[in-house]
Amino acid sequence: MSKPPFDQVQRQHVLSAIAEIDANGVPNTRRAKGFDVIVDGKTYPPKYLLCLAGKFATGAEFDPGHFSGGHETNSILQNLGFEVRARETQSIRDSLERIMQQYVAARSGEKFGAEHPLWNVFKNIKTALGEVEAISGNPNLVVRSSMGQGNWAKVPWIAILDGRETETTQRGVYCVFLFRQDMTGVYLTLAQGVTEPTRTLGAVAARDFMKKNAAGIRANLAGISDFGFQLDDN
Repeated sequence: MSKPPFDQVQRQHVLSAIAEIDANGVPNTRRAKGFDVIVDGKTYPPKYLLCLAGKFATGAEFDPGHFSGGHETNSILQNLGFEVRARETQSIRDSLERIMQQYVAARSGEKFGAEHPLWNVFKNIKTALGEVEAISGNPNLVVRSSMGQGNWAKVPWIAILDGRETETTQRGVYCVFLFRQDMTGVYLTLAQGVTEPTRTLGAVAARDFMKKNAAGIRANLAGISDFGFQLDDN
């Protein structure tokens, strides 16, 4: 197995790869695991970044099977002047509990924005969910979250959307972690978007539509009650 020609990669090739990631994102199967490259406050997966840099240096992406991540990849990027940082390892459960412990105080008077520590907690959950095999192995799925738009939301959420069904929480059916407003609990639910049906059908018709849709969905999900999920209106 021959190594890619790393000596041909220059800093500008990595910067071009970063621009491509900014434009197109990172495939679920190529997300970072142990380390991040940090550029202007943004994070990038080192091995995928180096593979893309190969395209700009040689005309073809480097084959990830022909070199290793970790020290080998990191040292190349560090020698080109990029910061590589070990990722914080925090479980999804720990992150959810941290949100429940800190969100009420944040919402009650702390400044909203990307500089708030909870911002990274939500980001960590999104990343961790994206690395779950059932999600990373399905190119149709995307993880999104919201703490609000300009101000803290009363009820923040973290959703898993299937692009074949919906690309927004305003319509369709999707999985979502919903927090209690008082932060005494968080629920993993299968939810329906309310905003668009209400806008197009009116409140009464939308409610009937969603009740009928829920009944049809529940009929196909009887098995999940064995795992503690409730299939009722509570």
